[in-house]
Amino acid sequence: MSSANLIKQSDLLGKPVLNRVNAEELGRIDHLWLKPDTHRIIGMTCKSGILGREKHAFLWHQIAAIGGESVVISVTDEIAPEKPDTAIDNAIGYELWTDAGNQAGVIKDFVIDLETGEVTDYLFSSSGWRGITDGIYSLPVRAILTVGSKRMMVTADAAETAEQFAGGLSQKLGQVKEFVRDDYRRTKEDLTSAVQGGRSITEQAKEKVVDTATSVQAKAQVVSEQAKSLTEQVKDRLGDAAAQVQDTTQSASQQAKEGLSKVTDTLQNKATELKGKLTDAVDTIKESRDRPE
Repeated sequence: MSSANLIKQSDLLGKPVLNRVNAEELGRIDHLWLKPDTHRIIGMTCKSGILGREKHAFLWHQIAAIGGESVVISVTDEIAPEKPDTAIDNAIGYELWTDAGNQAGVIKDFVIDLETGEVTDYLFSSSGWRGITDGIYSLPVRAILTVGSKRMMVTADAAETAEQFAGGLSQKLGQVKEFVRDDYRRTKEDLTSAVQGGRSITEQAKEKVVDTATSVQAKAQVVSEQAKSLTEQVKDRLGDAAAQVQDTTQSASQQAKEGLSKVTDTLQNKATELKGKLTDAVDTIKESRDRPE
């Protein structure tokens, strides 16, 4: 059977369901109805609305197509089918036991034939750390002896000879180890090539360093000369400014002295004039006292 006609149960869950009659979305697949006695999917439940409160049920034969992004069905009846009591919603998590009395692992997924809805293989992993290190294994339906409410039983020989479906941690670590080994080999070859061309690279580097040093030295000399010239200009300008300040200070001092002298002369003249007036006033008072009444 071509792998193009097969799909895993986990790949169907969550797919949107479109009605071919009116192109409306009816919800997303939430559960598949599995008949454990015939190992066939007979229907499914979809959820829609806020928090998936609305549920819709459909039968497998109503499916028109299963694409990569959605499932298309043809629905005209308003009456939804009911899940039979003999069907189960999910076999994922079922314990897998052998007829020898040993637990082989846990059911993780199953593979479905798109055309018929038949389960072709159950996928299981070993319990505990072996389930992580060893990966996922496949069991054909014919190896299943019985299906209960929580467990499946298979032949011990089928469990021991199950083919690996997906690699586990051990295989991935092996791939990483091989990658590291190849990367180390390529790196070693690159280093060898680099060493062989190392002499030429070294000589070129030396020449580049010498050229750079010469250029830097020449530029430093120019900058030094410019700095000296600028220093001399600053000194000259500071000297001129100091002389101007000194002249201005002397001129202001002389003007201040002259102004003070003028003020002093004026005050002395005023004082002399006031003194004369006071003397005249005193003489007038004396004369008035000496006159007989």
